[in-house]
Amino acid sequence: METSASLVRHAYPIARWKQFLALAIEGFIVQRGFDKGSLILSIILTLLGAYGAILSSKYYERFRLHVCRVGRLMERLEELHPDANLSAIEEIADKRHMSRHPMFFKIRLHILWLLLYIGIVGVGIINIIIIALHWSNKSG
Repeated sequence: METSASLVRHAYPIARWKQFLALAIEGFIVQRGFDKGSLILSIILTLLGAYGAILSSKYYERFRLHVCRVGRLMERLEELHPDANLSAIEEIADKRHMSRHPMFFKIRLHILWLLLYIGIVGVGIINIIIIALHWSNKSG
């Protein structure tokens, strides 16, 4: 069974691979001039974006699971050792982090990833529409 740490280690190279593949496919479609053969590439691009959005959502779900588990462990440690003052330590760390990164603190990373992949889906759909319009103009 893969641990969460190993899943996270593999997540970023996979994400970069999908992004580079999406860029390469889009470049190829544009270079070909949105011809008939580009339709399958546009469909692949759309599916790649959808897959990325689903995978990103799954990673976020796993992240939330582990955050929840850590929260329950922190509560239990606080019960067992109230003098450890874990809540105060966590609050200090949160304030320090917020002061160092005030602009980015409220931006959710999973939302940025979802927007990226939704954008890839959008580009794929736009390509499909352009190709369909291009075909209809040539045949009509």
